[in-house]
Amino acid sequence: MITVNGEKVTHAHAFQSNKKPDDWFFTAKLDGQQLRPQHMKPEDVKAYQDHTSTVENLMQTYYPSKVAKKVSPEEYKADNKLSDGRVVDKIFVYKEHDENRPDVGKYKLYAQVGDLKMSRTLSTEDLNAFFDRVTTPAKLVEKNFGEHLHLASAYQKYQLPENSGVEKVSIHKNQEGTYVISASMGDKGVTPERKVEWNDLYSYFKAKTATRSQLAAKYLMDDIRSVRL
Repeated sequence: MITVNGEKVTHAHAFQSNKKPDDWFFTAKLDGQQLRPQHMKPEDVKAYQDHTSTVENLMQTYYPSKVAKKVSPEEYKADNKLSDGRVVDKIFVYKEHDENRPDVGKYKLYAQVGDLKMSRTLSTEDLNAFFDRVTTPAKLVEKNFGEHLHLASAYQKYQLPENSGVEKVSIHKNQEGTYVISASMGDKGVTPERKVEWNDLYSYFKAKTATRSQLAAKYLMDDIRSVRL
């Protein structure tokens, strides 16, 4: 297999764990460099054993950043503008060394947008995408800090199903002065109230980048399913 970047995939195969027979791993070499074995999903193991999977499919599943198109240094530098027009002034990845922090030893993303400085632990997917240079500063910041930056794009992933049964969503202060969200389900009743985080309140009330239905999808989906039963 030749990737979109012209790199050659060889020695691609699945193997069974010596210690746990139910565990299988997929591995391969990329231009002669051994890739770290990845734990396989049961359905992928079966497809491999039945010879219905392909190297291309397995590479896309377990090494997506290795087969994605790399961005050029020029493209990486140029793509620093967020969807609302703000510019990513600084971005880098570092390992947390503060032993007093619960995420010590983990890789984190640091970003600065204007006067706002942010950091958070990176997912394996985003970490690989960063080091393999298949993403850009704007995409990484938008994905990891979108809600903190009150971007409309960050809330698009929260959607109530068409048949959710929700008739009305309420966001209000409770008796303790805390903003909470709940959903009226008609004859089914009302969901429990859930506390709304400050970033989401700002996005809803001030920035107008989040809707009540989007916040209901974020905070209340388990409650909505429970009330519908």
